[in-house]
Amino acid sequence: GTYNWFFPTGTTAVLSGRWNDQARLQLSRGAVAWVSAADAVPLAAGTPPPGGAVGSVRLQAGPTSVTLRVPLPGKLPFLVTEQERSLALRIYGAASNINWMQYGRTDPLVTRMTYAQPAADEVTITLELSRRVWGYRTRFEGRDLLVEVRRPPPIDARHPLRGRTIVLDPGHPPLGAKGPTGLWEPVATLAVAHKAKQLLERAGATVLLTRTGPAPVDLFPRTHFAELHDADVLVSIHANALPDGMNPFVNNGTSVYYFQPRSAALARELDRALVAELGVRDLGMGRGDYALVRPTWMPSALTEALFIIIPEQEALLASDCGMSRMRNAEFGMRNVRVGVLGRTTLPCNCAFRNPHSAFFFHSAFRISHSAFSFWSCSPGAPFPKSIRPGAGAPCTPRISGSTSDRSIASWRCSKPARRSAHTGSSPPSSTRRARSWT
Repeated sequence: GTYNWFFPTGTTAVLSGRWNDQARLQLSRGAVAWVSAADAVPLAAGTPPPGGAVGSVRLQAGPTSVTLRVPLPGKLPFLVTEQERSLALRIYGAASNINWMQYGRTDPLVTRMTYAQPAADEVTITLELSRRVWGYRTRFEGRDLLVEVRRPPPIDARHPLRGRTIVLDPGHPPLGAKGPTGLWEPVATLAVAHKAKQLLERAGATVLLTRTGPAPVDLFPRTHFAELHDADVLVSIHANALPDGMNPFVNNGTSVYYFQPRSAALARELDRALVAELGVRDLGMGRGDYALVRPTWMPSALTEALFIIIPEQEALLASDCGMSRMRNAEFGMRNVRVGVLGRTTLPCNCAFRNPHSAFFFHSAFRISHSAFSFWSCSPGAPFPKSIRPGAGAPCTPRISGSTSDRSIASWRCSKPARRSAHTGSSPPSSTRRARSWT
């Protein structure tokens, strides 16, 4: 289901009902939340219900963030609501006893602080910011609730990626979607991430991967990894598929998902860049309740660039041809848009059109340069209609090794293809599966 609250461990609330494996928490007289019963621990009999008064708040400035400290009578449930230039903290089960709050010269990021009591047992504190929200995180320190608001990173107009930290998440180990020839999504996404890492590092970014090999990594350790390294941006890389009963040759394209409002601009720029580079149908951007796009500390997005279950698009994600061409070519990044700072164009010396985008940066950045360039065989073969033509023609992949261990390195370009790798109206049913959003 949809997640609305993200309670830290130790948050207390009144249990007001159960339904199957779900527990209903009474946050205040007018608000309830459903959580997994397995995550709720009953307190000792006679424990008084949570409640009390919210004391006067303080704002503490730091080099990379500003922290709102809210004294509470206990670890009460709360909700942070984000707008473009503001954060609103709603505390449940408490009344206001705030008689002062200091801001102004304390920190230029916070232009105004207000508090209100919209209900007898709810208190709201709103921070209005001088700049757009880049990220925030919450934690308890004793009984004090801390809301740490991240400062937007400084951007060099000429070198927008220099000094920035980008975390790339190669999606879906150990399985994920599977192409007609048996290529697994996590194999393709890891190769894309490695190549994108090289390109971004050339532009001055520090790039970290949530995994560097085939071993699976759970969802929440991946997001924790990004926060631990203070990532400026998190992008999860995926290849798409469809469930049985849907024709992928009709229903395919590029799509990008986000969850936090601040990430909408990132998703929009990624979608535009991918469509421009790949030439496939634009399925648009959307808000998705997925683990890799829920972190609050940085903008994040999940890309579904190509449909791995379509033969030509699987070949794009598997062929070694373009990777060899990329090693021999001088690659740069182009169409880098630096938000309000203007536009910077870096040289791109790739000799032909690149069919996969190098994914990345928040509204402040738009990078549309390839992470893979696959077609490098001689011209003459028919180019798949689903992919925009370039100067090269499609190659016929040749698989070496066992079918259960197909890696990117085991693909080699042989002769130019004389026909499409798949001539049927749809791929074999065994290659189609419901999409998964890890």
